[in-house]
Amino acid sequence: ESENVKICPQLVQLFQQLGLVMVES
Repeated sequence: ESENVKICPQLVQLFQQLGLVMVES
């Protein structure tokens, strides 16, 4: 389950570049 936490930040960075993080805002 610890691996999932590592994917979280990686996905966030990828989403940020795509601009999908806007939903989180």
